[in-house]
Amino acid sequence: MSFFKELSKEEAALVISLPYRIGTWISGVDDLEKSKRDDNREAAALERAIRKIARQNTPNSFPRALMSEVETYKHLWPTWANTSDESTLFSDINKAKECVGSKIHPKALKQYKQVLWYMALVVAQAFGEDDDPDQEMHVNNFFSDMKERLFPSALAKAPENMSTDEKTALKKLRAALKN
Repeated sequence: MSFFKELSKEEAALVISLPYRIGTWISGVDDLEKSKRDDNREAAALERAIRKIARQNTPNSFPRALMSEVETYKHLWPTWANTSDESTLFSDINKAKECVGSKIHPKALKQYKQVLWYMALVVAQAFGEDDDPDQEMHVNNFFSDMKERLFPSALAKAPENMSTDEKTALKKLRAALKN
């Protein structure tokens, strides 16, 4: 945890929890009441993204160290999810950016913002709410679900399978990360 040695316990907890919290926030932006399929896919996508970055072949990278910590504290994920409301989250983004940029390294700040963006994008793309507007279990959804489980697709460069609410939320996030 050498990247986090200059941070207080509270600052480290904030910086480490934020990637997961952003994923749960974007997942709840357009929560579908009729079905839990979106929640399940988005949670699985979030966990896969965390694991993917935590196991990168770049041993001394900040993103790898960060996501390894997120994975280590998996037992806290339910608690972190409870602090993923938009107002708290966006306030914490600014605090975390300040901590990372001033106490870790300015280069780490750029990587941190990229990780936060990636987590939101992965979750937003996970379900494709606009593909099935009435959110019922159609035969084509069954085969699509099976195909996705067997052969998960790579992230699209310009994803079209996001809801309007998710696209709006991503614009807010992008603005917060740029400041």
